[in-house]
Amino acid sequence: MKNYILIPIALGILSILNCSYAQNSQVISFDTITVKKYGLTFRNGAVFDFTYQFIFPSDSAFLVKRIKEQLIQEFFQTDSIMSLEQAQKRYERSMLANVPEPMLGVSYRFLEKVSAIKINHNKVLAFFSNENNFLGGAHGAPWVSCLCYDLQSGNRIFLNDLFNDNAKIQILSLINEKLGVKVLDKNHLEWIDNFILLPKGIAFIFNQGAVDCHAAGTIKVILPLSKIRHLLKARALTYFEE
Repeated sequence: MKNYILIPIALGILSILNCSYAQNSQVISFDTITVKKYGLTFRNGAVFDFTYQFIFPSDSAFLVKRIKEQLIQEFFQTDSIMSLEQAQKRYERSMLANVPEPMLGVSYRFLEKVSAIKINHNKVLAFFSNENNFLGGAHGAPWVSCLCYDLQSGNRIFLNDLFNDNAKIQILSLINEKLGVKVLDKNHLEWIDNFILLPKGIAFIFNQGAVDCHAAGTIKVILPLSKIRHLLKARALTYFEE
């Protein structure tokens, strides 16, 4: 059951990124780690499958290492910068220490997390991770996180780096048009800070229940460059130039 839940969500986002896991570019190469622990049994009666796959830039250049540190912190949910090995150990200890007791006769639990990277025009690194946590019930709880980085500065790209305040309101309107209903207004600006820069547009990712019912799952809204070019800040426009 778990594979039918996780795979469509992950493949849907990976298709946006146009890569299976990671795409090597002229300036950056990547490595990956995969951990799979199946059938872990706990004293409280829970049975737990725990897997994760982490893609990361492996170059030794200063800016690339800086981005790698930030990706490690985000993916493994650490409060501070630490080595990959330290982050892994802390993450695994935390996950295995918090397996809940069986509920309603269901003892099986699983947590799966995958990631992908895409390089756009050798200027932007786009990182995606999808976590699916099953604690019982009809389905798991997916959570998608997207991060983008400027390869010239090593800094994360936030919504403020792309649009001014007035432009953000117009972006909300464009998203509402795509959704077919007015869901977002100026009070929901933080909801559109989960995005992936594409070579010719932006994909906004809304987690389960954010803009529709839970049954709708993770929702993606793609705004092509032709619709947003006039709203982008000057620096942001360069991210889409070949």
